[in-house]
Amino acid sequence: MAIAVVLQITTNFVSQAFSILIPVLRDEFAWSPTAIVLAYVLRSIVSAVVSPVAGWVGDRYGARRSLFVAAACYIAGLLLLSTVSQIWQLYLYYGLVLGIAQALFRVNIPTTVAAWFR
Repeated sequence: MAIAVVLQITTNFVSQAFSILIPVLRDEFAWSPTAIVLAYVLRSIVSAVVSPVAGWVGDRYGARRSLFVAAACYIAGLLLLSTVSQIWQLYLYYGLVLGIAQALFRVNIPTTVAAWFR
């Protein structure tokens, strides 16, 4: 349960703290705020589209495997974000990779915790 709470807090922090990064990315790379926020929008869209698949993956392969894949995607996405130099990289790493991780976490953590308390 503690691991689920930590994972949920961590993924929520990265998601909710995105607005703090907008001025930094704008100043560092001279990107428009609109272009930067598109990465957040892409992450939300990818997460919404992948969520049904994430539920199927959790049912088919179990919580341990699906959450391992989610953690691997999440760690890879954060590490790749440290190498961003072009806007398309932000879209790919934050929008796609972290969007997939978010879907896997947000679908499988609550269902796993709910199953523990049946």
